[in-house]
Amino acid sequence: MAKGKNVLTTGDISKICHVAPRTVAKWFDRGKLKGYLIPCSKDRRIPLRELKKFMIENNIPLDSFPANDIKILIVDSDKKKAKKLSNALDQKNDYETKITSSNFDTGLLLHEFSPYILLINIDSDGIDCLEIAQNIKSKEIFENMVLIGICSHLTQAQKNKLSKQGFRDFIEGDYSTDDVVEKIESAVSMA
Repeated sequence: MAKGKNVLTTGDISKICHVAPRTVAKWFDRGKLKGYLIPCSKDRRIPLRELKKFMIENNIPLDSFPANDIKILIVDSDKKKAKKLSNALDQKNDYETKITSSNFDTGLLLHEFSPYILLINIDSDGIDCLEIAQNIKSKEIFENMVLIGICSHLTQAQKNKLSKQGFRDFIEGDYSTDDVVEKIESAVSMA
């Protein structure tokens, strides 16, 4: 399995759990292992976090569980600022980042890159953070994704509204990379 891969095949899981691929397919088909079917195919895909949950619930040892980078998608219309944050996070040995600057590209990268953390600059021009949040909230495959909003300032009422749309946390004002890392680590530890 490739490092940083957040979605697994039945073959990947069979190697991790030391069972036949057909056994993994049965777990999936019976609803014990959550994931999704590839459209127009019988191929199954299981998010890494769902496998971990399944392994813990069924007392399967985690010694073969892959150590992956935490995938972070940065959504910001200020490409220079986003690149600076991306480079700083990539320096950390357990983060892999990608950057997007539009709603459309965000949708594409959500499926291709399958991030665990979505950092959205709420103040971005041309990016509708509420639309992105609603789309994520409406798709079961993204139910464990963590949305963190970055902005200059939010009132409590704005925070409440965004939280209802799926934002878990916020980074306000002038922030450092350490502030962002702290929010990410907090989100990961709550998973």
